[in-house]
Amino acid sequence: MIETEASVLSVEHDGAHAWVETRPHGSCGACAGSGGCHSVSISRLFSVGRQHYRVANPVGAQAGDKVIVAVAERALLHGSLLMYLVPVAALFAGASLGALAGEVASVVGGAAAFALSLLIIRRLATRYAGRADYQPAIVRRRAACAGGHCSGHNKT
Repeated sequence: MIETEASVLSVEHDGAHAWVETRPHGSCGACAGSGGCHSVSISRLFSVGRQHYRVANPVGAQAGDKVIVAVAERALLHGSLLMYLVPVAALFAGASLGALAGEVASVVGGAAAFALSLLIIRRLATRYAGRADYQPAIVRRRAACAGGHCSGHNKT
């Protein structure tokens, strides 16, 4: 599972879903120190506004809770391949096939194959959008620590 920290902004009336806000953070945890690479500063520079997402809420988190949101690695990998590899492969395949008939046909073939791949991706994305194993979900509440003492609030 790929995990990130988030704050619960609100919970839908049925409690099954919540709206969370994530903040960019570094992967190594060294940002607070003077020797860190400060990659979190770079991510905050390129993030536009606040990042709000609707996620499943199987743990019953409430507004104001600090939580851990996760998505399956398979879902992330599959989505990345679908969004990045398929259009590029279609563009090259269309351009290569079109090149057999000339330069103009190569350009038209590449553009047509690229556009067709985007339509196919849209259809597949709609299909996967309803699958629970492809949805991010709150997996646990984050422990509330004060003065070095953490409560057991992070149990699911």
